[in-house]
Amino acid sequence: MRSEETVAYMNTTVDLETVKLLVQKCLDNAEALLDSAKDIRAKNRKNIAFHLTVLALEEVGKASLFLARTVFPHTEDQEDSGISRTSDDLADHKKKLFWAMMFPGKGIISPQDFTRLKEIANDIHIRRITSLYANTDDPGSQTDISDEELTRIIELTEARLGLEKLKEIRQLDADAQGLLDWFMAGLSDPELQPILFSEPSRQKLIEFGDDARKWMTWLRDEINTAEEKAKELTEKEINRLAPTGVLANKPKWRIKIKLHSLSHSIRHKELNGWNEQVKWVKLYPTTDKTELLVEFLLPAKIPLTDLWQAGMHMCGAFAVSLNMATVGYFWWYLPEFVTTFYEELVDLETKTKLGVGYKQPVMGSWKRTALKANQLQIAAMVLTYIMMWATKEQSLACHRYMGGIAHLSKNDIFGDFTGLAFVDFAQSFRMGLSSFGDWDGTPETFDQVLSSIYNDPRVVAEFKALLDSADALEKKEPPSRPITLENALGLKALCDGYFVSRIRVQIQKKRQEEEASGKSVTVSEQTEPSQPASKARDSANFIIS
Repeated sequence: MRSEETVAYMNTTVDLETVKLLVQKCLDNAEALLDSAKDIRAKNRKNIAFHLTVLALEEVGKASLFLARTVFPHTEDQEDSGISRTSDDLADHKKKLFWAMMFPGKGIISPQDFTRLKEIANDIHIRRITSLYANTDDPGSQTDISDEELTRIIELTEARLGLEKLKEIRQLDADAQGLLDWFMAGLSDPELQPILFSEPSRQKLIEFGDDARKWMTWLRDEINTAEEKAKELTEKEINRLAPTGVLANKPKWRIKIKLHSLSHSIRHKELNGWNEQVKWVKLYPTTDKTELLVEFLLPAKIPLTDLWQAGMHMCGAFAVSLNMATVGYFWWYLPEFVTTFYEELVDLETKTKLGVGYKQPVMGSWKRTALKANQLQIAAMVLTYIMMWATKEQSLACHRYMGGIAHLSKNDIFGDFTGLAFVDFAQSFRMGLSSFGDWDGTPETFDQVLSSIYNDPRVVAEFKALLDSADALEKKEPPSRPITLENALGLKALCDGYFVSRIRVQIQKKRQEEEASGKSVTVSEQTEPSQPASKARDSANFIIS
């Protein structure tokens, strides 16, 4: 837009003369307030002059905000942009000050600029309040306004008022209104925002001499072209023939996830052995030792239509494997607000900050230890089995286990998911016993099965009581004893030990079978699952020796 004559594009359904009148009233009032501020300043009443100047600046912001709401009245609330559909906007001091900061002719504003402008608007409002009103609770807290500070705010208001007076308000033609509608919708689109606010976009606006219409047209054309190209590539990918032979197992897709741990710290040297041994999954540390980056390569045999399912299957299997191998906690996110709900709690009489909350975090006090290479080897073994050989029933048992971890991850002071996690781990264990052939599924034989696995009668009695409580909870009946987080973690540990031990036995059997048949099992040479598998399972093309 031209700096001398900033154009406000108006929706054709709006009464143009009414809009002009309302905007002019705001600007006239701003000018009157600013003149009054200058008169008061001459009497050395700087705090009052500052207040009147800020009111004038708010009137300028109100004019800009009114125009924005008139141009696009159906815009959803946008915290970052300050645009809102609510009628309360015109009574919001900080929002009006924010809009007053929006200098025309400065090009597109980045998200960082939005944040900075909001902070400036907030600071101005706080300065106005703390300098204007006498504080009877704390007489010494009232702030003074300096000559320099008052001069800056007056000059800012004069500049903004002058620019607003140069605006020409005119009706939009249909094409221009359509272009503006597209742009405003783009500001609310998380996928388009990075493009609209990008440095190339801002540079293009400068290149066009701040001609907003020409710039928005270029943006729309660029985005439409990119979308058409992406659509063409997607259709081509969907319709491609699945590769065969060597090409079928060529890496084509890469998925990266970040797991967080409550129980372990990540060290780079422990990950080297895994990365040297495993082709399709790579592990990397971050600057935060509680985080683990995991990168998966998926083969070309997986079509685009199955990529989501295959990726979720592989990422979930890895998370389950790592949790079982470490008897720890690894997940996409950590529980928040596990000890308290507030940012600060202060005793006003003593001016003392207090720490009132749970003595023990809701998620328990995990004793953090380093992630070891042998734990990664166990995780690799479990992952291999889940991806290559697990039966449908065993996969369902692992899926129920993953549900337990997911429920733990949501556990905080606002919602107790301990019971749900407890039931998930209990049922996962029962499903595991059945799927690995250790239990026939009848209640009459369950005690005998537990006794055959665990020699200590006390351990058997404890786990039997926990599993009975889980059954009661699943039936929505009161358990025989209160369920604690430690109980849920105890059942998780039960699952961890059982699944790892049974998978180890199964892996050994597979090795023996393949060695007897003359086949050699290595990390990198195995490229096909050893039995028919689902498309999701095709994402695993390795065996850990």
